Amino acid sequence: MKTKILYTVLALLAVHLAAAQILWSENFDNLTLGNVGTDHTGNTPGQGDWHTLSQSSEIPSENSNDYFKIVSEPGRGKVLELAATPGKGRTFLQKRGIDALWNTRTPGNDVLKIEIDFYTGDQFSDGGTGLPTPGALLVLKPNETFDATSNDVIGNFGYYPNQEIFTLYGIKNCSYNTGIVTSLKLKTWVKVIFYLDFSSQKYYTLIPANNAIYSCTLDSTTKVTSFLLRSSNAIGSQAIIPKYKYDNFIISAVDTVPLSVEEWVSSKFNVFPNPAKDVITITNSENIGIEELTVYDINGKVVKLQKSNNENEIQLNIESFATGNYLLHIKTKEETAVKKIIKK
Repeated sequence: MKTKILYTVLALLAVHLAAAQILWSENFDNLTLGNVGTDHTGNTPGQGDWHTLSQSSEIPSENSNDYFKIVSEPGRGKVLELAATPGKGRTFLQKRGIDALWNTRTPGNDVLKIEIDFYTGDQFSDGGTGLPTPGALLVLKPNETFDATSNDVIGNFGYYPNQEIFTLYGIKNCSYNTGIVTSLKLKTWVKVIFYLDFSSQKYYTLIPANNAIYSCTLDSTTKVTSFLLRSSNAIGSQAIIPKYKYDNFIISAVDTVPLSVEEWVSSKFNVFPNPAKDVITITNSENIGIEELTVYDINGKVVKLQKSNNENEIQLNIESFATGNYLLHIKTKEETAVKKIIKK
């Protein structure tokens, strides 16, 4: 059953939502080949209004504008390329003003959708397989700082080229240690999609081609002001520098998250027996701790609330319920799944 749902996710995500309102897009074809900016300190924006920052902690003289380029890509036209510094350090590209774009959306479009095409690079560094940080990282932020590690980070994806793995995480209000890890080969273009549903306070990151989905709960005060691209070198001077590429950025306001995505999240949990007369059991095979169960009737009224101490298997007594259909919300630290239950 779970496999079928995953394939459904992949198929349905290819269909753009009818209510989508594109707020900003960039495919880099209108920009000039060569360096993105002339200020590598992050203060003055360059081409396409991108801010650029290089931080070489090992050899400060390596700081340069040359790590941020518009290049030609066969079959794609122009794309954005980001390299790390040769010595230990990091380079950053930041796009600001997402909150201002969001404020122009049509009323009712309360889901922020961000799409990015990402290229994993042609090679990894010669420093072995133990890099402590991702080579490439994209972070959604509520501010315009270049910090990619603090607790104000909303969510991110990271790529480890030497291990050829991709990680999907949410940091703020989410458990950093329970992200999704999926394999992704070098020399690969892949689409990554973020959904931030502010009406139901849900966050999703997806790689549709890998059937990889991560979800967690949004804080009610969350806003996205910028997104930050980072490339890292944590192993010292080297001759081989991985270069990552990006294309087809699209920021949209839509009215809902595709139903297939929510179904995938809910598929992690089993509810049995269902229909039931008195007691049902809620469990999962991924050892996900459950914080709270809330049952709603067909009118949206809460009929039962049961706290939990992060057990991954809980029993719920519905003996006093009237016969009929109910919605069970299963809240965890990372997400809330919804299951339909029937009292007979």
